Amino acid sequence: MATDYDRATASWSYGKYFNDLGCAHEAADPEIIADASVRWVKEDIREKLKAQGIAPTEFNVQSVIMGDSRLWERPLDRDFRDNMIASGNDDLDARVAILKENGNFKNVDTAMPVESLDDLDVSVSTGFSWTDKPDIARQLSEVRLMYDIEKDAKLKSLDSIMRNKVFKDVVSEIEKGSFMVYYQPKVDSRTGITVGAEALIRFFDEAHGVVGPIHFIEILEENRCSHLIDLFVLDEVCKAQKLRCISDRRVVPVSVNFSKNTLEYADLLDQVKEIMNRYDLPEGLVQIEITESVGDMDIVLINNIAQSLISMGFRLSMDDFGTKYSNLEMLFKFPFSIAKIDRSLVKNLESNEKSRIMLKHLISMIMELGIECVAEGAENEEQVRLLQQFGCNIIQGYFYSKPVTLDVFTSEFVEKTRNQL
Repeated sequence: MATDYDRATASWSYGKYFNDLGCAHEAADPEIIADASVRWVKEDIREKLKAQGIAPTEFNVQSVIMGDSRLWERPLDRDFRDNMIASGNDDLDARVAILKENGNFKNVDTAMPVESLDDLDVSVSTGFSWTDKPDIARQLSEVRLMYDIEKDAKLKSLDSIMRNKVFKDVVSEIEKGSFMVYYQPKVDSRTGITVGAEALIRFFDEAHGVVGPIHFIEILEENRCSHLIDLFVLDEVCKAQKLRCISDRRVVPVSVNFSKNTLEYADLLDQVKEIMNRYDLPEGLVQIEITESVGDMDIVLINNIAQSLISMGFRLSMDDFGTKYSNLEMLFKFPFSIAKIDRSLVKNLESNEKSRIMLKHLISMIMELGIECVAEGAENEEQVRLLQQFGCNIIQGYFYSKPVTLDVFTSEFVEKTRNQL
């Protein structure tokens, strides 16, 4: 049986509501009824707010409707309507009082509607210009330009504040140990022996557990803080490699990703050099993976960075190869010694003839250039077989393993395959 709210009696009743809507009781649309009842309830809420010296704004009305978890479990408009039906309108006074006490309202006691402009306290910015020949269109354009300049300045200031906050947050989380490095094996498909790995960042959140970079890397890129993560990963990888070296255990090369923002970081080479000097690793044990996004950067700058990294003992890998035409151009311009076939080309390899033809020629070209070929994203045996057939034997993907912790990587992949050598 449907009900409606009677403002005249401040109570819920039957019948009158439907007549107000101009339709018969039996034909009333439940959705329209619910919406209309909420509007009536909001009017009554506004009156209650005014009576207690609270601004009857939409925010404060919604605060009453949404409520407090201590009062209602389901804070939605129609749930509130149901609660009003069940508990009676007397509960509204108590609800407003409790929410007021808990500080749920904005500008309580001070944000009452103004009766006149004399009650308003505002600040105004003005500008003046003089001209012998008035040109309203031009002057308005200049005013708009001045406004845009001021707005941009404020936004840049806000960006700077946000960037500093994100920077501090990242540094703090690194110090707390919230960021972790996972390893995904690279396997020689001919022998099944692990010959390398890619280091991948993860974040531990108490509420959600281990979280992948898709959930946080974008905000780091936007605030130009991704170099903190990339350098953290590099340091962790070098530390792990050094420990294996000094304990005379098998060591395989590990690749670390450097984003475009990281490569643009002014102190990158100095900090990388500091890390490498700290651990003094043999050449080739750490590789740097670079994506095609660096193609937008100055060629001379990238070449200088690339040569400096090579001189420190790194091998450079072209990541996501084959996804864009610019990949081919970069392969000739920059001193890459490894090309990593993108997973998108491997994904439908067994079912897409065009993918097979293109990938076959890409791999052939890479091999003829004397560049090592690695494929990522292999998920089944047929994909691995076809990659082998085309000449790419070093494979990374879920067919062999998902990304794992350092302990699992060393015990299950590096040490186990050591006995096969």
